[in-house]
Amino acid sequence: MSTTYSPQPTAAGIIERGDPAEDPRAFRRALGQFATGVTIITTSDGTSQVGMAVNSFAAVSLDPPLISWSIRNESRNRDTFARNGHFGVSVLAEDQVAVSGLFARPQDDQFDQVSWTAGIHGDPLLDQAIAHFECTLEATHDGGDHQIIIGRVSSCTRLDGAPLLFAQGQYGIAEAHPQVELTSAAPSVKPADAGGDQPLFMSLLKATEQHMSSLFDEYRSRLDINVVGSRVINLLDGAPATAAEISERALLGEATVEDTLSEFRARGWVAASSNNVFELTDAGRAVRRDLLSSAREFTSAQLNGIDPSDLEAARRVLLRLLAP
Repeated sequence: MSTTYSPQPTAAGIIERGDPAEDPRAFRRALGQFATGVTIITTSDGTSQVGMAVNSFAAVSLDPPLISWSIRNESRNRDTFARNGHFGVSVLAEDQVAVSGLFARPQDDQFDQVSWTAGIHGDPLLDQAIAHFECTLEATHDGGDHQIIIGRVSSCTRLDGAPLLFAQGQYGIAEAHPQVELTSAAPSVKPADAGGDQPLFMSLLKATEQHMSSLFDEYRSRLDINVVGSRVINLLDGAPATAAEISERALLGEATVEDTLSEFRARGWVAASSNNVFELTDAGRAVRRDLLSSAREFTSAQLNGIDPSDLEAARRVLLRLLAP
């Protein structure tokens, strides 16, 4: 193991550093810092359909119109895409997390569970997606344990909607950065300034949420746990679950969940049954209690000095906004 961990992040914020050839999981975590969209790549031979969730999709060229994606050499679908010679790409919308999970692993009835339309080459294009690309196979290239596929785009369609994102092992949605929101709402006024054009209330909510989440990272780091780990711990506090169930309920990538569970097993925080159902150990439940205690301590520290009547008014406003 050549991965080295900094006891405390340096000025550059280093969390881990190592040789990816010796620690593939650390390599995957570093790759996870790059946010991507989520696509479903499909192909059909006229009688059967194949589909898989892919986040390696990328633009290659405008002239000619080329895109790329990659597939594991061990995938049972690799030869099917090469043999058919064409494929469709559906870019998922922010409300299609379940669709991503459906195509994350091979299942025989995937296409019976979603609405789709056959494209010009007969490949399924998923309804409710925000973009479609219909492609013919241009070239394939060996890429280590993956095959890189280049497609020539025959037709593209842009639809209304916001994209589903994937970064740091979890799903996300695209929103304007809080600083952009605040600047757009009141270009010459900072949130704390008095008078003048004030930022929109919703912009302040977004900025506050991001700021508070960032501040709480310090409390999590005291327990040597990140935001993904805390979500897994919190979910398992309710009931035992498999990695796939945790992934679905916590909106996390299954590979990320498996890595987290492996780390937690090594720490003695979780245990697994013979059928790979995970549950918290006594040590894991202690970590969960420490997380809850830290959350209470953090909340108390952040709200200290604010007039109780102001807090009660803010609570009523937030509850009103959350009401159906």
